[in-house]
Amino acid sequence: MDPKNEMATAQLAQILMFENKNAEALGLARKLMGMKPKEPRYKLLFGMVNMRMKKFDAAEDAFKSVLHAAPGDEAALMNLCGCYGAQKKYGDVLAICEKLLKAHPDNLRARMMAAMAAEQIGDRTGAIRYYETTAKDTPAAPQALMNISRLYRAMAKPEKSAETMKRLLKIDKNNFDANFNLGAYEYSKKNIKAAETYWLAARRAQPANPAVNVNLAMVQGRLGKVKEASA
Repeated sequence: MDPKNEMATAQLAQILMFENKNAEALGLARKLMGMKPKEPRYKLLFGMVNMRMKKFDAAEDAFKSVLHAAPGDEAALMNLCGCYGAQKKYGDVLAICEKLLKAHPDNLRARMMAAMAAEQIGDRTGAIRYYETTAKDTPAAPQALMNISRLYRAMAKPEKSAETMKRLLKIDKNNFDANFNLGAYEYSKKNIKAAETYWLAARRAQPANPAVNVNLAMVQGRLGKVKEASA
């Protein structure tokens, strides 16, 4: 490889990084930085390799250097979020995600990271707000709705949790967790027949699940369905 060929050097550094040969990748990233100290791509690469090596101060400096010249740079902001997340600095993650979303409101990963960071710092309401932004017409909607439902349960709001699970079933009617949890909710309300309906759906999704089979046997026994309960 021609040592002066920037593109080849950058590609090799990325390959080495993904092969977890981080020390070698870092050497190439330093070489690229020496060749073009102001090039944002090389600063990002340098930061990413340092982050993989848990050299967070160096990684953070690299990402911030990119942002100094281009405050809305999406890759630098995402990587800075990742850097703070790896150090469990969730308040900083949330602050950077909020900045990122102002510049790039459609960034789905940033929305999810913001929700998780808000949850980690104890802001359940804020977490729900961010999860809601991913709960409509996005690939992450099912997981977002599961998280919203879980948070409502933790906030002692079972009705809101159940409403959220019903929203999930409109997207995925065979979702095991939604059907199982709604069965438990209806059972707690003494709606035995409704509980049976949801648990039957849960069993169709996971026929061998012991918890749902025990629950079904219990409610079917109470409904006088002796044959079904003993099946």
